[in-house]
Amino acid sequence: SVFEAVYESPYYWLSTDKNYRSKLAENRGKVGEEITFELLQNIFGFERTYKSVRIESKKGYDDTDIDVLCILGSKALCVQVKSKKLTQLSRKGSFEQLKKDFKGAVQDAYEQGLVSKERVLERKATFYDENGEKIELPEDIEEVYLLVVTTENYPTLTHQSFTLLDKKSSNPHPLILTIFDLELIGHYLPNPYDFLYYVRQRIDLMEYFRADEEMYFLGYHLINKLWRNPNYDGVMIDSEFGQLIDRNYYPLKLGINTSSKTDKIGNRWKNQDFEKICQEIHDLKSAKSTDIIFHLLDWSQESRENLIKTINVTKSNTLKDSKQHNFSILSGPVRSTFGLTYISFHNDDLNHLSRRLLTLCEGRKYKSKADYWIGIGSLKNSGRIVDALVFSEEKWKYNQTLEEKIKLMFEGENKGSEVKLGRKIGRNEHCPCGSGKKYKKCCGRGY
Repeated sequence: SVFEAVYESPYYWLSTDKNYRSKLAENRGKVGEEITFELLQNIFGFERTYKSVRIESKKGYDDTDIDVLCILGSKALCVQVKSKKLTQLSRKGSFEQLKKDFKGAVQDAYEQGLVSKERVLERKATFYDENGEKIELPEDIEEVYLLVVTTENYPTLTHQSFTLLDKKSSNPHPLILTIFDLELIGHYLPNPYDFLYYVRQRIDLMEYFRADEEMYFLGYHLINKLWRNPNYDGVMIDSEFGQLIDRNYYPLKLGINTSSKTDKIGNRWKNQDFEKICQEIHDLKSAKSTDIIFHLLDWSQESRENLIKTINVTKSNTLKDSKQHNFSILSGPVRSTFGLTYISFHNDDLNHLSRRLLTLCEGRKYKSKADYWIGIGSLKNSGRIVDALVFSEEKWKYNQTLEEKIKLMFEGENKGSEVKLGRKIGRNEHCPCGSGKKYKKCCGRGY
């Protein structure tokens, strides 16, 4: 195509100059790294994105470095960028040459990424940015995702990555993208939590979902979310999931204005109130903010709307009667061992709210036999939804003390009710705020 020729031709023109070839390769590598850094910096922000990161261990500097490093709470993204071109012999169908090209473009980068991940997690190495300044990595980084970016437009790269990548079964999958894929994902997922959540889902479900192009994965994710369906052993994603991206993205690249209001695929999961909750969780700068937001992002659209509506009416009731109201909500089939408690507090004492929230979450988590639990609390006169935050990820196990404690907490008039996510609350059911009234006579009035 004309576009491909415009992109590819300069390389071949410049490479005819034998005296310039080595410089050409060096500059191509630098430019690929700079473009990748700029795209990711627009997503993660200046303070959380580093370029040309050198790694120093006890033996000195490692043979490898991290081309781009992004930090988000307890998660890190190690990015290796390659500019190895697909040779003409590979384009003509030579499988042996294709394997060599793949090794230079992807395999080597993946192996560098494995070393980088190990250095980050072992917390023994020292990291320096491109200016030689020491990078103070958070001590609570628990998970590192590997991203390989190639500046070349490799046909069927997604399929090649799955079939040609040489990896041990114990090693993690990387996400392998072209620079064009990266720009596309960043366009639709400009929020760092949404972007990294997509990376996590792609890596975790690498062997479950299959597709020929990254655009199809992205289209499916924007419409349905990349979730494992318990009714299927695997899912093959059809090309039709990339059609809506074609419809919106390429006109934008050509300078043709398209209305964001008619962008169905871009607005599928938009919910300002839900995004406000995630932003307020981020603002509290908890070490576990990314884990908490990832759990919330696991929820379906209906579950999010149900959560927001119940929070709003619960907080409204506190403003009306100056009493504390709360509810606990259990996750659906995606993460059945996860739940959330919300307290709308009757005064503006943050310490009192935090203690109450911690106690209630401990009890609700144990009673529900859940492994993960989020607690959110808001003060009476606060304009925020998240003034206090609790997160527990301890695996559930029997505890005699807690058995006795929850009997006192949740028996009789304190019993309350737990709401399943994604299910509408029946008008004659007990209100989830724990008032003991029917939903239609409490938080459900006016709905």
